[in-house]
Amino acid sequence: VEEFYKLPGWAQMLARSQATENVTLFVITLNAMWLCYDADTNTAPTLASAALGVQVVENVFCSFFTAELTVRFLAFRNARDCLRDNWFRFDL
Repeated sequence: VEEFYKLPGWAQMLARSQATENVTLFVITLNAMWLCYDADTNTAPTLASAALGVQVVENVFCSFFTAELTVRFLAFRNARDCLRDNWFRFDL
């Protein structure tokens, strides 16, 4: 996939970074653990009616994953090249 990335620029630098990949995998792991905890303890029928802490954590995860997807999208030379990346399409 990286052959479709731009050569200059901050987005491709972040998208290619091993540190970024490690942080993303760590956040995915935290999110999986959070989902288990949330499923066992949160009885609210909607996010809006959940406790404030639950709302904050959910929005932090959503913000992180949106930013990560945006950086990966901006790293591509051509916008349509993102559709060649199966992980990118899965994340959409």
